[in-house]
Amino acid sequence: MGQMRKKVFFLALSITFFIILGVVALFFSLKNKSQPIQKQREKKEEFRIFNVGTQWSYAGPSEEIMKLTITGKKKINGIECLVYEKSIKGKTFGKEYKTQDKKGIKIYAIEQEGQLVKFNPPILAVKYPLKIGLEWVSQFKPSGKKIKSELITSKCKVTEYKRVKVPAGVFKAYKIEHYTYAKEDKKKKEKPQSFDWYNPEVGIVIQENVSPTFEVFTHFLRTYSLQ
Repeated sequence: MGQMRKKVFFLALSITFFIILGVVALFFSLKNKSQPIQKQREKKEEFRIFNVGTQWSYAGPSEEIMKLTITGKKKINGIECLVYEKSIKGKTFGKEYKTQDKKGIKIYAIEQEGQLVKFNPPILAVKYPLKIGLEWVSQFKPSGKKIKSELITSKCKVTEYKRVKVPAGVFKAYKIEHYTYAKEDKKKKEKPQSFDWYNPEVGIVIQENVSPTFEVFTHFLRTYSLQ
């Protein structure tokens, strides 16, 4: 049971648009909460399609900067996906394979420590257009070496819309709560495992991950270059 919960938590980190920071998140501790300026009146915002060459960098409490770069394309189960590569000091520690269209962003697979884990069907990580009160659910089975192919549920809901301040600037963003759990993990249905502050033009500007020991790891957008 303990091993299964660890695997579910690993998948939970992968659901978020930069999905999942995996084990690297453990190098950071909570620091400098987001600085809300004021709540904003909701308005329909156009989303940006991200292309190869787009790069974001995120700052945690330590001096290490994590970079997220769209490095190319790769087919997963016959579907052409963008490759999102995560690195620290030039060393890659994880990849995510995603698609994006007018309906939202889907995650087809993740790769970490040389292991590829596919999701069937893919996980809907962000649903367009975003608005307060929007909820969506993905049910999928992961597949890969040493991965138990059990049904996992990913539930997301949009709870706030306001301006937030990060090192990269001030952005109007939606708060997306992520809940990820297996059938028997009833407690995980009640509390989110991560939060994203998402701007449709830029992407994730703040991400908060909650560990199994209830520690919160916060990462802020530092720089970005959109293609």
